[in-house]
Amino acid sequence: SLHDALPIYFDAVAAGPASGCIGGAIDSLSRLWIGGSDGLHIFDLRSRNADGSFPYLYYRYKLDNPSSLASEHICAILPVSDSLVYLAGNGTGFYKAAPSGDGAFEFRNYSSADGLSNNRTRGLAMDGGGGIWITTDNGLNVFDPGKEQIRVFGKKDGLENTQFFWNSTCAGTDGNLYLGHTCGLTVVNPDKTKTVEYDRPLRFTRII
Repeated sequence: SLHDALPIYFDAVAAGPASGCIGGAIDSLSRLWIGGSDGLHIFDLRSRNADGSFPYLYYRYKLDNPSSLASEHICAILPVSDSLVYLAGNGTGFYKAAPSGDGAFEFRNYSSADGLSNNRTRGLAMDGGGGIWITTDNGLNVFDPGKEQIRVFGKKDGLENTQFFWNSTCAGTDGNLYLGHTCGLTVVNPDKTKTVEYDRPLRFTRII
């Protein structure tokens, strides 16, 4: 029961019903993640309270800075392992969530300050190489978890439209990514977007 579940963790406020739901996912440990206009709920589907409800965690305010009391809006969720989940925020960029060791989670935020094209993120997908693709209200991004670097794609890179739609991303079994935007659908082959890095000394041949 979403309305009667007893909270086992909450940030500064009493946990309430999950409302305005936009994105959701069940991870490999049977935790149900639900994001919406009132923050993030994480239900533990492996156990139940005496009244039949599921225990859950509730994060209402900005995930990496709840003391700010800034409302959090989570619109897409992507579990990638037992201990790692990515979340897209509407206006707050995206987050990497990992267990904190006390039954709760720690959140690392990535935003335009880190190179993201727009903080109004819309969807998440992972390619076969582990890259995390983030659609936004203005541009497509790919995040390299190992290097913690973000690469941005726009119209100059061949995108017909850079305004993507809510929670409309899918990693296909063919290796392609299917990304919905306000004018239709974009198909991306991640293997054809890789950059070649050269470890060569820089040399000035002319100064104008």
